[in-house]
Amino acid sequence: MQLRKHAFTHTGVMPYACTHEGCNESFDRPSRLERHMIKHSGLARYFCEEGECKDKKTAFATWTLLNDHIKEAHRPDQYQCNICLRPFRQRKNWRSHLATHDPDRATLPCTHPGCEDRFVSVRSPLQIKKCLLC
Repeated sequence: MQLRKHAFTHTGVMPYACTHEGCNESFDRPSRLERHMIKHSGLARYFCEEGECKDKKTAFATWTLLNDHIKEAHRPDQYQCNICLRPFRQRKNWRSHLATHDPDRATLPCTHPGCEDRFVSVRSPLQIKKCLLC
């Protein structure tokens, strides 16, 4: 998770609001707002009927996107970290996670008081933007 996106977990701020008349939903990321806007566009022809998605009327423009969602969100976890036991549905995410336990990995702390989260970046610490709260 990027440090800037992580900052919203401390504030609860949802800066990306739906502009559709009568809809009061807001999101922490533009990509989540874009996905939500499919519901209002008329392009959403495929609806997820699983779990809480059914109540939220989670919709997709294509059958393939719906199936990808079902595999990702509703299928049992297939991979598990042998160190922290965190489960993963996709192999690529599991493999990426394994690197988080590398003691030699460079990390950056969140500068928000009381937050002990740390982040990885390919940029040098001087190029990292500060947390939105700091």
